[in-house]
Amino acid sequence: MDTIENIQPGVIHITPSSVARKYGVIIQFDQKKKVHFELEIISITAWDDGNFIFELDRKQVYIDNKSPDLLIDRLTDELGSYLYPVQIKVDIQGYIKDIQNHGELVHGWDQNKYKPKRYYAGSIAERIIENMDHAIRSKQRVLSALKQDWFLSVFFSGIYGLKPMDFKQTTPIYLPMVAYGPKVRFAISRAITEQHTASKSLVITCNGILDEERRAKEIAEGHILSSDAAQDSASGSVQLIYRLYHKDFSVRSIRCDSHLVLGEQSEKKVRVEIYHLPELDKPI
Repeated sequence: MDTIENIQPGVIHITPSSVARKYGVIIQFDQKKKVHFELEIISITAWDDGNFIFELDRKQVYIDNKSPDLLIDRLTDELGSYLYPVQIKVDIQGYIKDIQNHGELVHGWDQNKYKPKRYYAGSIAERIIENMDHAIRSKQRVLSALKQDWFLSVFFSGIYGLKPMDFKQTTPIYLPMVAYGPKVRFAISRAITEQHTASKSLVITCNGILDEERRAKEIAEGHILSSDAAQDSASGSVQLIYRLYHKDFSVRSIRCDSHLVLGEQSEKKVRVEIYHLPELDKPI
């Protein structure tokens, strides 16, 4: 195994697999609300342009260890299911670039959108379904929605294609700390902290701090920097620990702890845990 002193470009790289891998995902918001689900990932192919195609299929979402019970939560969960299975194009660094099966997602929605219309009544539900009908037809809006997903933000965060300089200087990572707002930028430094673990994993630890020009109010409201910006400051930190299998550098587990303070009144903490469930894998 290479050390950080002699690691070469391409040593940590995406390797297509012949196995559909199942991951467990737990997202904890402010130690109050917990969301968990299972998600299957299939690496379909590698393209000549250096990009890779992955198919993702998210299973039932649970909130605080039970399926959604509030009407709006149930509706949101059902509408979210129409975005899966989704095929995404990922570049050599592991960043999401495009959706391959957008037409199939739209077709699936058109074939089945009568179901939520039948079971969910009321003006709020009608407005949410109507917004979904408009949003799913725009590939860019669907892509933006996927990029706001915590799992995708952490799993496809540029951990591959690392070069020596990536371990010597800070690089940005963008996380969806504020619901429905632009992602928040952190500057992280990376280090290979373990190379020969009992689970035959390579461990990459990333530590970072908030790296935003926006003030706290602008982050909270999703605004860009302006001349009359509020003067309240924002601060934050993040730590990500990636465990990658030695044999193919696929993800064994990821843990992300992020912390954001917006002025004196608002504090946000999010923990994301992703772990491979090898006993549920299946050949493709």
